[in-house]
Amino acid sequence: MASASERRLSPVGALVAAIALAALVYAGFASLVQTPRVFYDELIYMEAAASLAEGDGLEVRGERYRYGPLYPAVIAPLVALAPDREVAYALVKVLNALLFALAAIPVYLLARRRLDPWPSVAVGVLAILAPASAYVTVVMTESLAYPLFAWALLAIVLALERPSAPRQLGALVVIGLAILTRAQFLLLYAAFLAALVLAQALLPQRSELGWRGLRALWPAGASFVAGIALFVAAPFVRGESPSKALGGYEGLVRTYDLLNVAKWTVWHASALELYLAVVAVAVAPVVLAAAFRRARAGSERSAAFVAAFATVNAAALLVTAVVVTSQELPEVAIERLHDRYLFYVVPLWLIVLVGWLAEGSPRPRVEMRVGVVTAFVLALVFPYWQLELEDGVKLFSAVGTALPAAIQVLAGSTVAGAAVTILLVGVLLAVVARGSGGPRLVVGVLVAVFLLNAVLGWGRAFNPPEREVFAGGLERRWVDERVPEGAVVTVLDSACEDAVLERDSYFLTEFFNGSIEDVLALATEDPGARIAADGRVVLADGSPLEAEYVVAQPGVRLEGRELGSGTATGLALWEVGGPVQVAARPQAPTSEGFCLPPPS
Repeated sequence: MASASERRLSPVGALVAAIALAALVYAGFASLVQTPRVFYDELIYMEAAASLAEGDGLEVRGERYRYGPLYPAVIAPLVALAPDREVAYALVKVLNALLFALAAIPVYLLARRRLDPWPSVAVGVLAILAPASAYVTVVMTESLAYPLFAWALLAIVLALERPSAPRQLGALVVIGLAILTRAQFLLLYAAFLAALVLAQALLPQRSELGWRGLRALWPAGASFVAGIALFVAAPFVRGESPSKALGGYEGLVRTYDLLNVAKWTVWHASALELYLAVVAVAVAPVVLAAAFRRARAGSERSAAFVAAFATVNAAALLVTAVVVTSQELPEVAIERLHDRYLFYVVPLWLIVLVGWLAEGSPRPRVEMRVGVVTAFVLALVFPYWQLELEDGVKLFSAVGTALPAAIQVLAGSTVAGAAVTILLVGVLLAVVARGSGGPRLVVGVLVAVFLLNAVLGWGRAFNPPEREVFAGGLERRWVDERVPEGAVVTVLDSACEDAVLERDSYFLTEFFNGSIEDVLALATEDPGARIAADGRVVLADGSPLEAEYVVAQPGVRLEGRELGSGTATGLALWEVGGPVQVAARPQAPTSEGFCLPPPS
């Protein structure tokens, strides 16, 4: 018979159990989410995956897909195997839950470079309890990007500990995979190069080698030269600007107001602090100072962690600020907190916090004072006016600050909410600085903040305004069910700019109906099509539009046969089978949400 010690769960067994439980819970909750809610984003990834599954390459509405190809490639098999888009949508959310939960593995391995097994398990579990779990409910890259970022962190740290050619090449490969998921992860490459130099400087045995030590970094140096050459040369071969290499993020190549970028960098640092329930920031100087001293004494693991922690956090904060302040990205909401771009660094901070607790919560006077003052100042300068709990977009982009937003709502004003939050931060810092609270208090506060933010973040997913499009049990596959298999459907989009229900009716119809292959906007400044004086629908180049089937707004009668309608707004499906001709226009005023332009 096995002894009690043999029957005890091992650290690895506990980690596997936590991953399985998290995946099941997240998949279960995600299954309750009935509809996509982040447009245009979710539509892009689903359409790209469907295009790949059908053998047409990565395309969206017939145009070249311009974002990271890895996520559409990962979900494409599910789209190919599913009998319809509704089933594919459900399967993708299950896969998202599994991918997010699997981030615990690289996080655990990363923590093991510094901590014992059980504290490392704690770090891995806390990492997948983060409020970012709400992102498993959307068909977007976060669920794949989170574990890949963690694997890249592990590969970077391993290469910093011993910068052999195989380890450097391994890190470059994993970083490349991360970049193929999100172009934003170029920050990992920049951080890796900077961290290699920083680690060389921290370790006496390497800094004494001078040039000979730097020569060992030739794989990273060669990759930098090759990367610059490709960035500059490849677009010119295609007759494009080098910025085209960034795909949908080419607008980031521009000039910036440095003071504005600095301001948003600080604000996102304060948002990250609240995301982490403050304590990790307060104790960071203690942990990092001790690691620095060990690095100067020759500890390669300590040097690697300090170098990775400093460079990755700096790069992540800077990139987040740059994206937020960019005026060239219409798909990015300008001037708003975005922990969507920043939460990937959370595991590094969890290692700091759990490491501090595992070492007995040391409180050296100078480092502790620096940490407490820094944490309190960040809480003071946090942009509380940026919080808006009822605005779903803001809450989605910054789920980690949903709790301060809720406090603001309960307090009744921005000023009162800020005062309550700052008071709570001050009390917590005082307790930690005095040593009044033990590990249970610190971990309990962190878990409570994570869970409350997650509940608030998940809350909107269960009851999104987009549900109104199919309210009352309307069929989501209403187009696919009315056209023969293999049919091609064109959508004439005439939603007014601020008519959310009408806009979402078009988006969700396209999302759930695989027969829709093209969408032409009629009511925009740069329309894809227009209605001629004789009623013909013509493309931007003046050629007539031809289509088998057409989805149009209610009230528009086309030459052909109406096959039915769908969505709460009554979009209509027409069988045309040739040139598209408007026979009659609606009598309803455009204020009802549709903006069909006059003939031209």
